[in-house]
Amino acid sequence: MILDKLKPSLLVVFIITLAFLNPIGNITDDIENLTTNSLSIYQNNSCNISLLQFLTTNGLSENYIFKFDGYSELSCFGKIKYIEPVENAYLVFIGTHTLINLLLQSSFWIAIAMMIKKDNAIKFSPSISIAFFSSLIFGYQFASEVGFNQLSNKNFSTEFSPNNYLLLSYVLTVFLIGYASQFVWLKRLSSIILYFPFVFLISGTYQNLNVNFFAIALVNFGFFNLLKFTKNKFLLTVIYIFVVTNWLNIERIYYEYFDVDKLRGFLASSNSSLSIFLWSLVFYFLLNGLFFISKNTNINDNLLFENFLLTGFLVVVFGLIATANSFYNLFIYFFFGQNKISMLKITSVEGNAWRGFLPSAESAGEFYGLILFLSFWFFIVKKQNFEIKHLIFLVAVFYGLIRSNNVSATIIFLILVVVISINYFIRDRKNRVFLYFFLTVMFLISSYFILRQNTYAAMGHAIVYEGWENSKLNLLLDQDLQTIQALLVGRDFRTLNDLYGEQSYISSSLVFITEKLTSKNNISFLPNPVTLLGVFGLMINRAEKWGLFFASYNPGINDALFGQGIFNLSNYYFDINLFNDGFVLPHSSIFSYIVFFGAIPVSLFLIYIMYSIFKNAHFNNYKFFILLYLLINYIKSDSLLYLSNFILFYYFVYFQEKNVLKRETK
Repeated sequence: MILDKLKPSLLVVFIITLAFLNPIGNITDDIENLTTNSLSIYQNNSCNISLLQFLTTNGLSENYIFKFDGYSELSCFGKIKYIEPVENAYLVFIGTHTLINLLLQSSFWIAIAMMIKKDNAIKFSPSISIAFFSSLIFGYQFASEVGFNQLSNKNFSTEFSPNNYLLLSYVLTVFLIGYASQFVWLKRLSSIILYFPFVFLISGTYQNLNVNFFAIALVNFGFFNLLKFTKNKFLLTVIYIFVVTNWLNIERIYYEYFDVDKLRGFLASSNSSLSIFLWSLVFYFLLNGLFFISKNTNINDNLLFENFLLTGFLVVVFGLIATANSFYNLFIYFFFGQNKISMLKITSVEGNAWRGFLPSAESAGEFYGLILFLSFWFFIVKKQNFEIKHLIFLVAVFYGLIRSNNVSATIIFLILVVVISINYFIRDRKNRVFLYFFLTVMFLISSYFILRQNTYAAMGHAIVYEGWENSKLNLLLDQDLQTIQALLVGRDFRTLNDLYGEQSYISSSLVFITEKLTSKNNISFLPNPVTLLGVFGLMINRAEKWGLFFASYNPGINDALFGQGIFNLSNYYFDINLFNDGFVLPHSSIFSYIVFFGAIPVSLFLIYIMYSIFKNAHFNNYKFFILLYLLINYIKSDSLLYLSNFILFYYFVYFQEKNVLKRETK
């Protein structure tokens, strides 16, 4: 039975392997082993030596670092494009091509989806017209991201004409992917979202492209959801059109290329008006797609939990396999569509965190902590049968959590476990109240000893201090720098703001929080919101990161209130130009979405989420605890910028009330 399910996937794996090994090389004679003396032979025979020939001759030595070269002709796919010596090793570039990648990776992921059991009753049929309109959206999106695709794709052109074979072939391929996705997943509609944990394993990001396989599928399903247009859908659509129109009319500095790095497939690489419009469409249909799948889903909590547990185990295992050598690492990256290639070493980054298979150690820790909480709930609270395989899975997940070094996720997980344990296993109400009181007092005492080296005022000033410290005041003359340092040491932010707040290199958001902190209109007996944010940021080790965010975020009034455009971080990143050391995110999903949507929509959404959480607060509703766990973690992490985490959050927002409803109907 299992073998039958695996047959399509194994067949596709064989085809992909055959395509990459490409036994038909242009050199028929035996080639020499790669050495300093023979290097020129390889360099002078670009795209003439197949990958199979290279491996047969040289094997998988640690001296070879394999990388893909997507900027290649079709004929170079699976062949050695170039070899470059680096220190004591060689960089071996393997030719790939966007169109072949699209076909091969999509085929593999669709074959994996076919392993899910079909529904007994099929409610919807595949639609060619929906696949067509979806492909047009992604086609125009491909053309709009000029900077990214010019660097990644040879013969790229924005011209919509019969002569632009790359663009036309891309649109046709996306059409086929969308239609095939409909064909496979509509037959599994009632259960497919219960397998969403595997999105953490199969990320679905195409090599060499800023597009995601699951985004294509969800956009297709979004059209299905809009086939029946209700009053609520109409109202929300009108509001969204207003928001998008506002984004398109914002005056902004145009940046052709923004390196999306590990957020490929879920972040815009350009902030042109066309790019913002198309990403807005993708987001709109993607949300509708998630809603369409969710409302047609039959909930099975046990199946969801088993999928989480298995996924966590596989993520750790493949993360470890990827450390074996560069070749395995690279092809795991291809098969699973990773946003960022796995770590090649088992050692932690800077002796701290190990992200392994996932693109972020912080996101990894949150994921593992979530799985451990689910395990506690189902095995301890609900007393689900515990098998040997579960022990193996849990050991791997626990290892992943420890190596990720995500302290906050671990602490939140432990707090939830303690709270639930007290409620379920201590029957006497007085004993529960006493225990809660005791733990609260211990927490306050611990916090005092941890933070006693700082005064309340010093902690409250932390974010504003870090903002000015990390701003571009270093552009000033030496005598100014001495004055600035004295003002910083003395925490005289009002004078700093008066002297330099109107300079173009000082962000409007830093000026705003400085004015709120130092305003003469502050009420002495009420805590200042900026002070509270500073204390909280210092307690969770985010003061410096959030200070850097405010130093960089430079919105006008309009985009501060209503955002700069969904999935657009270009202006946040470049307008003040503080980031010279690589990709730096706001270190808060809330701050990231404020950049996208603005303060008003994000505040309204947070109010709704908090209302929903407390409305459904009940010890029998585990989704309530999960949502609380996610929300707290997202305050200090950028995890919601990944498609996998976005789907995760959406699921528990949408389904958290289901447990309560079940309980009430019994």
